[in-house]
Amino acid sequence: MNAVREVWQKPAIEKKPPAPLSLALQEMTARLIGRGRDQPARHLMLVGAASGVGTTFVAGHWAALLSRVFPNVLLIECRAEASDLLPATSLPLVPAAPATGQAVTRLRLPDSVCLATLTGAGTTAEWQQAFDLVLWDMPPVTASPAALLLARHVDGIVLLAQANRTRRQVALNSVQRLQESGGNVLGVVLNRTLNFVPNWLYRLL
Repeated sequence: MNAVREVWQKPAIEKKPPAPLSLALQEMTARLIGRGRDQPARHLMLVGAASGVGTTFVAGHWAALLSRVFPNVLLIECRAEASDLLPATSLPLVPAAPATGQAVTRLRLPDSVCLATLTGAGTTAEWQQAFDLVLWDMPPVTASPAALLLARHVDGIVLLAQANRTRRQVALNSVQRLQESGGNVLGVVLNRTLNFVPNWLYRLL
């Protein structure tokens, strides 16, 4: 199998996110838990408003944060340029969850395989038995239609924008297109914000 797979524990992520991003992810997680009492989320999507906003970096840290609440998290990186990673004939793909809790399993797949997997009948049902939560790291809607096609198949979507770079209209257009595709947009998270306050002081605010 040519898919990239690795299992890590939370301490294995070396570079910590800046304090503003960390707090934004914590707030999004708290919002998710609060609304999930009646309808618990099983599939979430993180999608960038444009290319190069750091979606994979943020997805890795959000997956680690989510694993504190959901013992076994599956993070799937869908890449438009990853057509050589795994042929669609290899489906269904059902990775085994790690034996210990609070762990994240990562898969990197081409977006065509992600589409076939999430819209298929059996694979995601088997994943739900093995994992408590599946987080989809998707390419932006401007680079691939995969996020729009998968929007209605996930329980919630978080849009990632880059501070001082992503134009407001681009972000609004992405939200609108995701909603028109049947997606439930939970909110927007800003990455790479300029932080003029030291991290240790920011955490006390």
